[in-house]
Amino acid sequence: MAKEAGFFINNTVNARLGPNTPRDFDPGFYEQTDTNLAADFTYSVSETVNLAFGAKYRNEEFALGAGQVESYTAGIRGTYGTEFKAPAPCQSNASNTSINLTCGVLVSNGTIPATNAVAPASGSKSL
Repeated sequence: MAKEAGFFINNTVNARLGPNTPRDFDPGFYEQTDTNLAADFTYSVSETVNLAFGAKYRNEEFALGAGQVESYTAGIRGTYGTEFKAPAPCQSNASNTSINLTCGVLVSNGTIPATNAVAPASGSKSL
């Protein structure tokens, strides 16, 4: 079964495209496909002995899909902020991590709760 997660960037511009820049972009998608096939068999040899055997096949695939060309062409977006964002109550213990290829190097990025043991290493403090 294939499952796709799409992403959208809204109310932004790609400044290098000038006045023809769209304001909303489709930057691509992730797609996960899992195929599972299982078979289990039992054979009663006697009242006290059963013979059981089975097999399972599993295949997992993950793909990244390119999005709208304007979302990445002619240079990646910039922002300035204080880096403070108070989480909503439902986000207090949520985490999300990803691995990105940056200049040929795999870089781990993510959001972790302030209560995570790793958080203080990046300057995080409990709210």
